[in-house]
Amino acid sequence: MAQTDFLQKYVDGLVEFTQLTQRRAEAIVRDGVKAGQVRQEQAQDKVQELLEESRKRSEKLAKRIRSEVREQVKSLNLATKNELGRLERQIEKLTKDLERQVDKLTKDGGGAAEKAPAKKSTAKKSAAKKAPAKKTAAKKAPAKKTTAKKASAAKKA
Repeated sequence: MAQTDFLQKYVDGLVEFTQLTQRRAEAIVRDGVKAGQVRQEQAQDKVQELLEESRKRSEKLAKRIRSEVREQVKSLNLATKNELGRLERQIEKLTKDLERQVDKLTKDGGGAAEKAPAKKSTAKKSAAKKAPAKKTAAKKAPAKKTTAKKASAAKKA
């Protein structure tokens, strides 16, 4: 969207650059009258003629630029507004269909939906994670055994 705005401003700038203003056209004709190239009676017609030529050139330039931009965009294989709109409508339809299916499944098989979370094994994984802590405690056990051996050795003596 921002690129389109930029291109439009660019085209408008070029059109402004090529357009001949009323004041400038009158100045050109006035110089022509002074030089004797244009008669006083023809001056206003000449101003209008210059302005019309300028307008035609500007329109022709703008048309060329739009055509070139269209071709460049086409070569980039970008999605058009119409294509994006169609895809948005399709996504909305699919989303609504999916919501209806979920609602239907929830209403028809409420028990089945409750069973699904029970199948998760996250609790089992947590228990498995606690096992290493028990191993750490098991490492302390040999120390107790050695003290137990000393105690039994003392009893034997």
